Amino acid sequence: MRVLAIIQSWDSQDQVRGFVTGWMEKLAEKVDQLAILALEQRQPATRPNIFVYSLGKENYQGPLRRFYYLWQWHRQIRKILALHSPQVIFTHMTPIYSVLAYPYSRAAGIPVFTWFLHPRASFITKLAHWLSTKVVSATAASYPYKKDKLVALGHGIDTNLFTPQFSARLNPPLLISVGRISPIKDYETIIKAAGLLKKSSGRAFQLAIIGGVINAEDRVYQERLRQLVIQLNLEDSVQLAPSQNQNNLVSWYQRASLHINATQPGSGDKVNLEAMACGTPSLMASPTFSETITPYQKQLLFHYQNPEDLSLKIMNFLELEENQRQELGKKLREAVIEHHNLDKLMTNLVALFKTP
Repeated sequence: MRVLAIIQSWDSQDQVRGFVTGWMEKLAEKVDQLAILALEQRQPATRPNIFVYSLGKENYQGPLRRFYYLWQWHRQIRKILALHSPQVIFTHMTPIYSVLAYPYSRAAGIPVFTWFLHPRASFITKLAHWLSTKVVSATAASYPYKKDKLVALGHGIDTNLFTPQFSARLNPPLLISVGRISPIKDYETIIKAAGLLKKSSGRAFQLAIIGGVINAEDRVYQERLRQLVIQLNLEDSVQLAPSQNQNNLVSWYQRASLHINATQPGSGDKVNLEAMACGTPSLMASPTFSETITPYQKQLLFHYQNPEDLSLKIMNFLELEENQRQELGKKLREAVIEHHNLDKLMTNLVALFKTP
């Protein structure tokens, strides 16, 4: 099978989208040829059956960039169709790519499959839904529009990369929260919960919020978080750590006693699954992964924007014996492998491509 995948970035070091490179490599293992059209390309192709084409963001980000990328889009997709004759078009997390590809796919009789995962559906998302043969998401809850074309295939966690290191955790215990520094992550709730934990128990711990900023809004939010840490006298307990690539993240997950994710209900933040694949329990405000964390929902779910409830849940985990924590970590890893491992996702995705 010959596939054209349209993605945002071909860069394994990208703080947000680096995992997509691993996805594409796994997909390439299961197809004859994989042509990739990316907004930007920061590294060469990694397999002989992968061919990468770029819209040129790595070279040009000037005032006319939108027109430049659109011109490159039409130029490159025509080249790919002529050279590679793809049988399927697969777009990842950017519905506008499905919309732009539709005239070409319709003319060539090529089906379009759109991967999308987000709490909200824009007009473009809805339009892409109507123009796509199928839409694909991790779970039914993670897709925000009609379910008539939806196929839920899991999150695609590389469980060979995200692996446990079952040894005694750090003392004082390390708590981490991974993700872009953005208001949608609701880091205020986590920091306030840390303040309550320190005040009520006096227990020593370290909290690391690991993520980078992308735009001016993020930088304003980052400063707000710094001021909150100072206000709650948590300078010795809380750090805002820079973003990490996937390989470095693994060691953070392995050393942590607990991962915390405070994004809103309806979100399907894969960092929860990465942590659990490393044998580290993840507290979360969204019930999106309820199937995965059964029968541990009462332990792992906390009320959204409720630092008091989160503080109590953290304390319950810190009071676990080491063997209890490790046993829970093993069970959670098994659940991630069953529901969300990358190899299974790509096998099922290729089967979907071949479905009449």
